Amino acid sequence: MTGMERYVTKSLKPQCRAGRLALPLAAAGAAVWLLAAAPGAQAAATAYSNLKVDDFRILNGSGAQYDASDFRDLAVGNFTNANANSDGVGISADDLSTGNSGVPMQCLGTGCAGISDNDFSQQGSGFFSRSDARLEGAGISGLGGADSASAETVGELRTYSARRSNSATIGNISEFSFALGADDTMTFSLDATPVLDVAQMGGVGSVQASLAFSIQITDADGNSVFTWAPNGTLEAGELADPFSLNTSRGQLAEGSKTYDPGTGSFLATTGLLTAGETYTLSINHQSATSGRFTPVPEPGVLLLLGSGLLGLGAVARRGRSAGAGPNGTA
Repeated sequence: MTGMERYVTKSLKPQCRAGRLALPLAAAGAAVWLLAAAPGAQAAATAYSNLKVDDFRILNGSGAQYDASDFRDLAVGNFTNANANSDGVGISADDLSTGNSGVPMQCLGTGCAGISDNDFSQQGSGFFSRSDARLEGAGISGLGGADSASAETVGELRTYSARRSNSATIGNISEFSFALGADDTMTFSLDATPVLDVAQMGGVGSVQASLAFSIQITDADGNSVFTWAPNGTLEAGELADPFSLNTSRGQLAEGSKTYDPGTGSFLATTGLLTAGETYTLSINHQSATSGRFTPVPEPGVLLLLGSGLLGLGAVARRGRSAGAGPNGTA
């Protein structure tokens, strides 16, 4: 081989190898780009919790609604707490009052701009984490305003690959410190509508929605004398308990779950309460959602990436073979 031939061979060999590398490198590069870009467009997780309570009234032993004049002592406090979190960033708001209670919606995310305060409906678009609540009226007449109470809570999140950890929790707590003017029972009457909905698409992780409603009465020593948490099963003191107001739904894989039993009427009665003794009545009403989500690439993207990497491996092996001498040396 002349000096010119050796020069041409030495100069062209790397270019030929580069040509063999071009196609698999392009395939691998395209797959890596799709791996980063594709999940954000399709992968998502959603959770929604809404609990609405209407026509809440507290009745005496004869079935009439309690009036403020039936009590020797009566003090009412309503507390609302709302929070929203997204990837370690959190916001919250509180409200404490003796009457109607509520907080401004707490919301984080690009989808917040399209949601109004006190909009408790499930949202169909945008990405966000939000909570909201309202409490109006009173279960006892003579306290001003409506003679029945209504309350509603919502916790909701819609998340995707760029927002991997989210939560939203909202709670209404009403407390009555009271002493009756005469020995009597208390009957709690209300209508309730619970809705839970969770879903995952194109990803792995966990997403959960829950709701809770309970009533408890304790005496001056802190001993519980009445506890009620409707669960869909008639128990002691209950007259109506059509479905659970204390439940949750979770999704650990692709798919969805829903809890939507409609509106039902609930009724439960305490034992005899002693006149003049101080009791504390606590009503707890909550909605909560949480999610941790990681997108999974589409099968076609994985196939493209695998093809590119296999091509790179084949080219590398051919390159080693072509560069080896008769004795296996370069």
